[in-house]
Amino acid sequence: MTNQNKVLLTQVSNVFHAQVLAARLDSEGCRCYITTPTQSLTPFPVKIDIFVDERNIQQAREILLFDSVEEIFNYKKPQKQREKRVSDKWWVGKRLKRK
Repeated sequence: MTNQNKVLLTQVSNVFHAQVLAARLDSEGCRCYITTPTQSLTPFPVKIDIFVDERNIQQAREILLFDSVEEIFNYKKPQKQREKRVSDKWWVGKRLKRK
């Protein structure tokens, strides 16, 4: 396969994200290729390119779009935990009044 058949799909900022994305695309039958500017570990973020075959670019874009939309709808706001106070427990008042 030559470079002319590969098309840039997206860029990510870390290797883990690239590996997860590659696994997701491969599971849908969309072969992808990861390229990094360097193989050494650096403390600076680097852009990692994700390429797919030219014939699969539309399918890969749809997979990314679907995952983005699904992530938005599955987002749950963190709920604030209420502080537990003795006055919130109605049974405490009843128990104290009996004595």
